[in-house]
Amino acid sequence: MFAVVRAVRGASVGVGIVGLVVAGAALPASAAPLPIDPLYPIGSAPPSATASGVTGLQVLEIDGQPNPFPATYVPLRDGSDYTMRFRAPDPATSAQLPTAATGTFSMNVSGTDSGPFGPGVLGTPSGPQFGSNPWQPPTGPVFTDSAVNFEGAGAVTYAFDFSTLDGGALPEGSVIALFDVDDCGPTANEQAVVSSSSTGDWLRYYSDTGTGVGSRASVTNNAGVYTSAANCNPDQELISQTFTTTTAVSAMIITLTGRDPATVPESALWWFLQLPVERATPAVTLTTLINDSSVTAAPGPDLTVGDPVTTTYRATNTGNTTLTNLTVTDDGVESADIDCGTGSNIVPVLAVGASATCHASEIVTEGDHRNTGTVTAIAVNTESAPFPNIPAVTAADRSWYRGTETPTTPPTTTPTAPPTAGGSGSGSSPSDPGGTLAFTGSDWPLIPAGAAAVVAIVVGLVLVLRRRRAPRP
Repeated sequence: MFAVVRAVRGASVGVGIVGLVVAGAALPASAAPLPIDPLYPIGSAPPSATASGVTGLQVLEIDGQPNPFPATYVPLRDGSDYTMRFRAPDPATSAQLPTAATGTFSMNVSGTDSGPFGPGVLGTPSGPQFGSNPWQPPTGPVFTDSAVNFEGAGAVTYAFDFSTLDGGALPEGSVIALFDVDDCGPTANEQAVVSSSSTGDWLRYYSDTGTGVGSRASVTNNAGVYTSAANCNPDQELISQTFTTTTAVSAMIITLTGRDPATVPESALWWFLQLPVERATPAVTLTTLINDSSVTAAPGPDLTVGDPVTTTYRATNTGNTTLTNLTVTDDGVESADIDCGTGSNIVPVLAVGASATCHASEIVTEGDHRNTGTVTAIAVNTESAPFPNIPAVTAADRSWYRGTETPTTPPTTTPTAPPTAGGSGSGSSPSDPGGTLAFTGSDWPLIPAGAAAVVAIVVGLVLVLRRRRAPRP
């Protein structure tokens, strides 16, 4: 569990303003802060901490009511809740928010003077520059901007709940920057404290940017509670201390403490929260099936002419952007005969990783058939705006089948044996000698036997007649 103990108005606040409760137990009092150094100190040239640049924050609601200051600085009030989101980059940049960072999150403000929040140039030329500069070291391109300016003495706490983002947390690689922590005073020095729902090391101290030989602030880490405090050294002022998150966190607290409560001149500190954006890389795949079977080569299955055949088209969004107006066509099928479950061959919206299934039915005709299914779609950003510099994505897949007539088997004839004398013609068996003789398949052996019998009778008659005519002695 992650709990926040809010600052008491007018109190001098240090690390103790943030109460971390984990599984019901507070952090051990014996834990000692450990000094840490940036990977890239002042005077070095830190490489960009992000691959494609960063975006900032936008206030949507204040205490449940629409933000009345959408285009200007938003005043932050003690005790108020702010519903926010990360702003989508200009679609012309072909950059977009990570899917996990879409949606809204909340920020609660408590303290003596919260200062303004909003876009624009904050700081000085040697500090962070937003809005007017297309490139901000060490974060790279800055597509949008945001910052919070604490301009008063005392302390203020900003408590974030990221659990309502689509990914449930502030993504790994997010950038947190502190600016102008440098003033010292008789009773309190300027400092900034950053903690989160993680009790381990969750920030990487990336760089100090500015000019001079060193920073007038020192950074320590106490079990995941990071403190930047003015060290009163006569070194460079107006330094930006940049951190990147090494793990996703569902909650975060930033506390700024002014130099001298209720004294002038007032302290001035800033914090920045920037989300790395990603290049939009839309993509789609298409798989076709014939009667629910994958066909990878011609000629395909033999189907009977006159039977129905169903072609299935399965389109999958394999890119990192939402796809709209996804349209399935086939060079062998009328578009009106393709149904994607919408009553047409069009799927209005297909989310990242999602699939859409369409079907088309026809009657098998004779011959070889090769159909090419095609899908096209338009990529849009998290605010449903198309990317003007990214063409429509497309994919295609072929399918085959062969239509054949129904195979026929020629009829077979069974010869019938002639009945024998005295037989009934109803068949025979070994116990039925009066029945029909078994038919051997041919009558030709009976013909010579009959002729021989006739010749024998004729010869016999001739001999009898000769004997009768012979003279008696």
